[in-house]
Amino acid sequence: MLVATASTFSLSVDAANEKVSKIHRVSNPEFCKNKFFPLELTNGLSIGVYRGESNNLCQPILLKGKNDVYSFGGPFMEGYMQFTITGNKDTFMYYRDSGRGGDTLQLVGARSNGEVFLEKEIANGTGINAEFLSPNIIEIGIEGYNEDYVAMADKFTGIFDTKYFSLTKEGEIKELDYIDKEFADLAKKGQLKWVPGNLGMYYKSLKSNIKGRLEYGEIPFYVTPKASYSFPPKNKLEGMEAVNAISKVDLIMGSRNELNEKLQSYFGKPIAENIHGDSYVYAYKAGQYYVVIAGDAQSKEAYLTIGTKIGINILFWPFSGGIK
Repeated sequence: MLVATASTFSLSVDAANEKVSKIHRVSNPEFCKNKFFPLELTNGLSIGVYRGESNNLCQPILLKGKNDVYSFGGPFMEGYMQFTITGNKDTFMYYRDSGRGGDTLQLVGARSNGEVFLEKEIANGTGINAEFLSPNIIEIGIEGYNEDYVAMADKFTGIFDTKYFSLTKEGEIKELDYIDKEFADLAKKGQLKWVPGNLGMYYKSLKSNIKGRLEYGEIPFYVTPKASYSFPPKNKLEGMEAVNAISKVDLIMGSRNELNEKLQSYFGKPIAENIHGDSYVYAYKAGQYYVVIAGDAQSKEAYLTIGTKIGINILFWPFSGGIK
C-alpha cells in the first residue's frame, strides 16, 4: 500500500545542479509520518513511503511518477537513508537497515527515466556506516568483529574499516585512495580530507558547527563520529582555545611500507619516527603542519593525524619531543 508519493524538495548541499541530502532516520512507526516525505526530486524521480503488506512497516521507495523504481526494505526497518542528484540527473540512494545481528546496506543508482543501473547490497554481520560525501562519492565503513565472541554484545568491536568509492554513470563502483594529492593539499592547509573543521579552529566554533562530546584526559579532546580534535592541556575549555591536532577516527588499512610510500610520495621522508616491535609512528612535514601515521605492522591497521608541532608532540612524543 503506497502511503504517499509527492512533495517539495529541499536538500542540505547544492553545487550547481548536483545535490546531496542530509541523512534521514528511518524508524517505525515515526517514518510513516516523517515531515520530509514524500519528496519530489528535481530530476523527475520521487521518494515515497511504502507500507509493507507482510510486516506493515513503513519503508522508503524510489518512484518515477506512480511506478516503482526500487523498494528498500529489511527485517527491522530501523536505520538511515540518504540520496543524491548528480550533474547528469542520476540519483544514488542508500538505505541502511540496523538489525540485531548486524547492519545491511542497500545501494542503488537510478536514471531520471527510472532505469536502475546500479544495485548493491552489503552485509557483514556487524555494523555499517555510510555517507555520501558528494553526489557520486560514498564513504562506507564496515565494523570489525571478535571471532571468539560468546554473547552477541561481545561480537561488535566498534572499530570500522572505512573505504571510499566513486559511483559511475555506467554502474561501476571504484574504490578511491584516501591518501592522494587532494589529501596532501588539504593537509598543508590544516585540513583532514573529508573531515569537517581545521587546525586553528576555536573550540566554540567547533562545538557550534559539529556535533560531538568533550572529553578530558591528559589533554582535552572533542570527539565526533569522524574525528577527534585535540587542544592544549587545560582543565576546562572556555571557547577561544584552538585545535592543534585532528585525528581520523576510522582505520586506514595497508602495510607499513605501502602506507609510508604513499605519504613519502607527497611529503618526502619522515622527519620523526618511533618503532616498538610491530607498532610504529611516522611524522611528515606538510607545509607549516605535520601528518602522522600510527599503526600496527602485523594487523595492517593505522590511523592518520594532522597537527601543529606542539599538537603532534603532545600526542605522540609527550616526553621526548619527537619533532625538533
